[in-house]
Amino acid sequence: CLLFAVYVLSVLSSCGWAGLPGHMQPLGSHREPELVPRVSPEISPVEFHRSYVADRKAVILDQVLARTGIVEKWGSDDYLREHYGSEEVTVEEQKKENRSGPSTTADMSSFLERYNSSNVYLVSTLPQRMSGEWPVPRQLLCGGYTRHLAHVYMWYIINFKPPSPLLFECTSDKFNMHLRSY
Repeated sequence: CLLFAVYVLSVLSSCGWAGLPGHMQPLGSHREPELVPRVSPEISPVEFHRSYVADRKAVILDQVLARTGIVEKWGSDDYLREHYGSEEVTVEEQKKENRSGPSTTADMSSFLERYNSSNVYLVSTLPQRMSGEWPVPRQLLCGGYTRHLAHVYMWYIINFKPPSPLLFECTSDKFNMHLRSY
């Protein structure tokens, strides 16, 4: 194994690193960007499964939760404080993804008091009490998807403008939902 690694490194060195697509360029510049299609929230569960899940294709379900009221509810600090203020959440001490960085636990109310004026964000497993209010999109209500959901993570951050795209990897996540409230 070591001999193979040395051989690969020597071949790459003899070719010159500069000849490799994307070398010393921004992440992703080694290929053309993939355009992820946006589809209507009216897409049927069967069509969603056939067109995207079965073929493992990325898709954006645009406005899938728009009529549920969750965006308005959870977009309000007052609502979260009143209904879930005592729920324990995990708070990271910097607005940069660093899974090995410092984190603490706090109740939701304490986090809501701090997040506007300090360098913190919430990244936590969705508290059990909150999960009862979370609407599962109808596209996931068939095919047994909900039986296989291991964790639902909640990210709550304000004024996040990274200097470059934020990369987040979790090999077990297959469905990501972004809830925005302005």
